Amino acid sequence: MKRDDKLHLLSNELIQNKIINLKKHNSDAKRELLKLYEGDCSQLKDDLKLLSYLKFKKNTVSDKEVVNEWSRLDKRIRKKNLISPSIFWLWSQRIAVVLVLPLIFATIYYFQQSLYYEEKVTNVEAINHTVYAPLGGKTKVDLPDGSRVWLNAGSELTYPQKFNDNQRELKLIGEGYFEVMKMKIPMIVHTADLDIKVLGTKFNLSAYANNDIVETQLLTGKVAVAVSEQNYELKPGEVARFNKKTGNMLINRIEQKAFVAGWRNNLFSFDDEAFAEIIRDIERSYNVTIRLLDPEIGQYKFNGTISSKSIDQVMKIFAYSLPITYHKEEIRTDDGIIKEQISIRKDRKRTIKY
Repeated sequence: MKRDDKLHLLSNELIQNKIINLKKHNSDAKRELLKLYEGDCSQLKDDLKLLSYLKFKKNTVSDKEVVNEWSRLDKRIRKKNLISPSIFWLWSQRIAVVLVLPLIFATIYYFQQSLYYEEKVTNVEAINHTVYAPLGGKTKVDLPDGSRVWLNAGSELTYPQKFNDNQRELKLIGEGYFEVMKMKIPMIVHTADLDIKVLGTKFNLSAYANNDIVETQLLTGKVAVAVSEQNYELKPGEVARFNKKTGNMLINRIEQKAFVAGWRNNLFSFDDEAFAEIIRDIERSYNVTIRLLDPEIGQYKFNGTISSKSIDQVMKIFAYSLPITYHKEEIRTDDGIIKEQISIRKDRKRTIKY
């Protein structure tokens, strides 16, 4: 049925009533009404729904309302009929692609992230941190396992971001005081000349590159000092001194445990040490340059404890105990940094007392 014919038909009030009361008619009346629709039974049912809806809204239905409502319905029907099965499947495929592609990309991204995370966790052990203690300063380091290390001036400590399942390995240059968390996994501290193996303990390790002696002082627990495929076990209260020049290892008792790692509190304890070794510690701790104008001064021995934050007080103690005089001045280094320099010469009016 043509659109204009449909509109003309529905605008007839008599036809409206017949359609609305379709179920009340006998079979002959229904056939006559169906003829008006040229046998299109589905179209007749659609118009019945339309008129019933309008009748529900309002008891009387004007011709204008019928025409307008049917026009809107007709437009919707035309749009619906434009979508043929082939077009429907085409659009379905397009929609499926739009929906599925993000899912595929999300899945690929998820697996890539999973692999990256696994690789990141695996490689995290290979990431090393290096902490420096500047000249004239000190630094405290908290390790991944809960252990703590205090670094003396001019020292550095290298450790992994995460310890592996077999051992905890560190590398020390300079001096450090260790408080090692007790675990089944051993901790190994590597230096240029020896290795220290511990499980849980407190010890001080001095391994400066320009010092002839590598010294390990044990306070609690147990450590093993490995040198040239030889192991030396220390007990609490013992100190091991390895001479880098001679290759000899000496193990003795610590006379005063209170002075172990005393450098943390600006406390220096020297046990009959050569002055040449002592001034290296002083240079690092106070970030000064010391010159010995008379070479024999380096052979002087000093025995005692110094507690001071001032380099002036330290030098006064040395000048009082040893036959030396000193002069302090400011110099400019090659890097353009202004630094204190102390020149020490022999006091010929005094003699060394042993």
